[in-house]
Amino acid sequence: MAHIKSTSTHWGGEFNEIAYTGKGDGVYCEGRVVDVRFHSVNGTRDIHRYIAVRLDLLLARKRVFDARHVELQPHWKRVEQLRKEYAAGSFKVEKETDPIPVSLDEVLDIFGDESGAALPPKFGDAATMKTLHPHVKGRFEVWGSADRLKSLHLKPGDEVAFWTDGDSCIVQGMRSSSASEFEGKQGAEVMEGWGKKLDSAVDESTPLPGDALEGCDEDEWSD
Repeated sequence: MAHIKSTSTHWGGEFNEIAYTGKGDGVYCEGRVVDVRFHSVNGTRDIHRYIAVRLDLLLARKRVFDARHVELQPHWKRVEQLRKEYAAGSFKVEKETDPIPVSLDEVLDIFGDESGAALPPKFGDAATMKTLHPHVKGRFEVWGSADRLKSLHLKPGDEVAFWTDGDSCIVQGMRSSSASEFEGKQGAEVMEGWGKKLDSAVDESTPLPGDALEGCDEDEWSD
């Protein structure tokens, strides 16, 4: 990721990530990477560094937790079925162990903080919003800690699975599988192969030590 572009936002005050991640259980999603960039949010007190991942969403389901806040995983066979039926919206929840699908428009509300756009206010300008759902069906952008995501070396075409920190566009964790493994495959066939690779994919739960971020052609926009 040595030569990807960099952008930044001048927040115009103190940026508080918890204001966006502190509600809801979040969603688990799978998608195909379209674009990757470094993005910095410059607040009055500090700078928050992210990797912004733009992707075409292939699956979204609710994260479910028990009373002890232990995450409950749906039955894998039903997850495979959801992968095949997600685009058509035909999957039906029949048992407690079934995955609970989240539609594209519901993802819009979650990622956009119910603003009517795919990102919350100040996370992107009007031109940015027009390049995302619903203007481009199924296309979203999520932000993850640069220290946590940079070792994935994401590039367009890669298949990723990620889970959000609460009901937000902030990524809590992400796994990747190289696009080359799915060459010549499409749709449900891709996601079936991805499902088989998921358990052996890189675990990004442990952040890497921070170091200087490299980028080029920095474009800055503000509210």
